[in-house]
Amino acid sequence: MPTEINQNVVKFRALAESNASLQRELSEHFKGDAWDPGAVVALAAAHGLSFSKEELIAAFEQDDALSDFELELVAAAGVAPNCGTGNNV
Repeated sequence: MPTEINQNVVKFRALAESNASLQRELSEHFKGDAWDPGAVVALAAAHGLSFSKEELIAAFEQDDALSDFELELVAAAGVAPNCGTGNNV
């Protein structure tokens, strides 16, 4: 049974979708064949939204619907969003 997605993750994803500056910051952490969930958590905290790396990864694993911005990050990095677990595509 899937766990409930942390609502701060949901809020951060919505914020990132509407904030070009935050999108640029996030894109710096999606490079090559990996992404840095710890850096994403730190960016969220800087915007007043608290969640763990594990909660972030779980949210991506449970939510198959990626935003346009998230799809761009995945395409640029060449990885699936759940790659924080070490499973590269």
